[in-house]
Amino acid sequence: MKANKRILIVDDDPEIRRLYQTVLLPDSTGDVIAKSAGLFGEHTKHPVSAVKTHYVLTLAANGEEGVRAVESSLKQRQPFAAAFIDMQMPGINGAETSKRIWEIDPNLKIMIVTAYSEHSPDDIIRQVGRDDLFYIRKPFKFKEIQQFARALTSQWNLEREKEELFAALQKTNTELTVKTEQLTDSLKKTENANLRFHDANLARTRFLSLINHELRTPLNGILGFTDLLHGQFFGPLNEKQLDYINQVDSSGKRLLSLITDILDVVKIDAGELELEIGEVSARDAIHSITAIMSDQFMKKNIELTTSIEPALPPVIADLKKFRQIMLNLLSNAVKYTPEGGRVEIRADRDNDSKIRIEVSDSGVGISDNDIEHIFDKFYQSDYVYDKQLGGVGIGLALTRCLVEIHGGSIGVESEHGKGSTFGFTLPLKEVQEQQEGTQQDEGSGTVAKEQHGHRILVAEDNETNLMLLLDMLSIQKHTVLVAKNGREAIELAQKHKPELFLMDMRMPVMDGLESTRRLRAMPEFAKVPIIALTASIGTDAEERQMIAGCTEHLPKPIQTKKLFEVLGKYLK
Repeated sequence: MKANKRILIVDDDPEIRRLYQTVLLPDSTGDVIAKSAGLFGEHTKHPVSAVKTHYVLTLAANGEEGVRAVESSLKQRQPFAAAFIDMQMPGINGAETSKRIWEIDPNLKIMIVTAYSEHSPDDIIRQVGRDDLFYIRKPFKFKEIQQFARALTSQWNLEREKEELFAALQKTNTELTVKTEQLTDSLKKTENANLRFHDANLARTRFLSLINHELRTPLNGILGFTDLLHGQFFGPLNEKQLDYINQVDSSGKRLLSLITDILDVVKIDAGELELEIGEVSARDAIHSITAIMSDQFMKKNIELTTSIEPALPPVIADLKKFRQIMLNLLSNAVKYTPEGGRVEIRADRDNDSKIRIEVSDSGVGISDNDIEHIFDKFYQSDYVYDKQLGGVGIGLALTRCLVEIHGGSIGVESEHGKGSTFGFTLPLKEVQEQQEGTQQDEGSGTVAKEQHGHRILVAEDNETNLMLLLDMLSIQKHTVLVAKNGREAIELAQKHKPELFLMDMRMPVMDGLESTRRLRAMPEFAKVPIIALTASIGTDAEERQMIAGCTEHLPKPIQTKKLFEVLGKYLK
C-alpha cells in the first residue's frame, strides 16, 4: 500500500496557512521560517531543518471549505490522512468542522489548534462527540507540527495496513472471514482512546504505547487462527490455501515485530526498559540467529560468512536483546543487499573489556549526507527505496538504544553503492573455561509430554480469542469450562473444580488479577495452576501477575505449540 501523506489545513489566517507550508513542505527555506516565527512567538536563531517526509497539503480558509475538501477527496479516492483545524474561525468553528468531517470520513486523524484558554479539551470533545480528538495550543513550535504530522499520518497508515491484513485473511475460508470481522469490530472499539498531547515527546510516547498494546489483541486472533490452519488440525488444505496462510502469517509477524520494536523504543524513552543481564555466548547467539534467517539468505542467494575469535569470552548482556540487536542488523543487511551479494559477521575482542561485532554487506550503501542521521528514530536514508522495501525507520534507532543501555557503542562505515559495515561493542566477562553445554539456547531441553482430556477453565471476554482457545484445546480433547469475567470464573471453579486455569488479565466486572487473588485464598485452589493470558508484555506486567498468584505468564499472540508445552508442563 502506498503511504498516504495527504494533510488538510483549515485556518482563516493566510499567514498561518503559509506557515504550515513552510514547516511541512521539503522545499521551504530557513529564511521564510524565521520570518513566520513571529506569528507564534517562536525565536529562531538558526534555520529550522527541512522536513524529510513528502507531504501533500490542501489549504482551506474556513470550516465549510474544509468539509467540501474532505468530500472531494473521498470522491477522488484520495482521502486525507490527517487534518490540522483552527478552533476560532468565522462561520462554523473548529469543533463543528471536525464533527461534520468525521460524519463524512470517520478515519481521518484530526488535530484541533487553538490560542484560547477557554477552549479546554473536554469542552471540545463534548462538542465533537468523540474522544479520539488530538489537541494543541498556540503558540506551538515548528518541530511539534512536524512530529504531529508524522505521528498522525503514521497512525492512519498503520490502521489501513491492518485492514489489508484482514482482507487477506478473508480469502482463506468463510469461517475465518467471520472471525476476522469480529476481530476488526473489537479493534475499532479499543481504538477510541482519550489521548491528550501536552508536548510533542509526551504525546508521541502515549500514542505509540496505546497502539502497541491494543494491536496485540487482534494479532492474537490473526496469528493464532493462522497457526491452527497451518497445522491442518481440522482437515487438509490445498497448496494454494497453504500459500495464502503463509502470506498472512508472514504479514502478521512483520506487523508484530514492528509493534514490539516500537514498544521497546517507548519503554527506553520512558526509562522503563529492564534488562535480564547474564553471561551470554556471542558465538551461540550469532549461530542461532543465522540459523533462523537462513531461508532469507537462501531466497536472495546471499553468501553468508562468519569469523568469530575461537577463545572469545562471554559478554555481559540480556540474551533476548542481544539477539534482537543481531537480528535487526542482519535483517537490514539482507534488505539492502541485492541478489547474489555477500554478508559477513565478524566478532573479536575490541580490548580487554569489550567485544566488537561487525556486520558487513555488499549492498546499496549509505550516502555521506545520510550517515549522521541513520540511527535517528523514523529516519529513512532513501524514502522511495525504503517505501518499496517496507519499514518505518525504527530498526536501527532501536538497535542503537539497546547497545547503549548495555554500556556499548555502535557506528557505521559505508560508501554509497559499495555496501556498509555496522559495528558495535559490548562489555566482556572474563571467566574460567566453561564446561561444554552450560549455556543452552532458548527452547532447548525436553518438551513436556502432551496431555489429553483434562478439565480446564478458560476465563476470556473477547469472543475471537475465546474461539481461538476453544479450537486449540479441542485438538487434545480437553473438557473446557468458559467464564466471561473473573467473578464467573470463581463461581464455575467452585462447582466444577478445574485442573488448570487459563486466565485473561483484562476482563469486565472482575479482572484476572483480582480473580486470581481470590482463588488463591481458597484452600482447594491454592496449588491449581493459573496461567495468565495477556497482551501486556514486560517485566512489570509479569511481576504483577506472579504477585497475584499466577503460575506462569503466556503472552499473546498465543501459538498452538507454546500452549501445548504449558499444558504438558502443569497437567499430570
